[in-house]
Amino acid sequence: MDTDREALLEDWVARVSPLFTPLRLSREQIVDALPAFLEELHALLVEAEEDADGDPVLHHSEVSGAHGRQRLRLGADVSLVTREYALLRDCILTRAERADMDVPPRQLRVLSACIDNALAQAVIPFAFDSAERRHAEVEERERFFQLSPDMFSVAGMDGYFKRVNAHFVHVLGWSEAELYQHPFMDLVHPDDQASTREEMRKLSQGIPTLHFENRFRTRDGSYRW
Repeated sequence: MDTDREALLEDWVARVSPLFTPLRLSREQIVDALPAFLEELHALLVEAEEDADGDPVLHHSEVSGAHGRQRLRLGADVSLVTREYALLRDCILTRAERADMDVPPRQLRVLSACIDNALAQAVIPFAFDSAERRHAEVEERERFFQLSPDMFSVAGMDGYFKRVNAHFVHVLGWSEAELYQHPFMDLVHPDDQASTREEMRKLSQGIPTLHFENRFRTRDGSYRW
């Protein structure tokens, strides 16, 4: 499958360019490391042709990893990267068909395996980026929860607090450990306990709470909303 790589490159650019129109990439940015990857791919296909009995070793592709990082920086997503690798496979097979080449099944398998391996390397930066963004979102929610001037708490249907924020602890005067040790109904004002139980019943049935207030007993015996 030793096709004209320059012509193959032009075919591929023509087919993928519309995908990148919203990103306003230059031709150089679209091409990126494709020539180097085609060199890697050609070497593996030659190896497969020379060693008909063995399995080609698919190495970690620095080229594909760098390509993925470049696409991530430029604003592409995983679906776009997946489509461009699929189009590369199509372009190679189309050119082979036009040249009336009889492609051995082994080379076809190697081609698919190489492109799949390259795609897997290219999307790794997106996975790390997604994990980092999720971590940042969690940290932001945690800062909001802990630094809020409002009293925030998370309680389970078992009747115990699961989380309380710093202001909740400050206003009620109980330590965080003390709040977790006892059912929160122990701290609810007697006049608010029936309505609190009714609200918990609704929540257990999936009915959301839109507005509900009750009073909690502080360490000094007073009650706060």
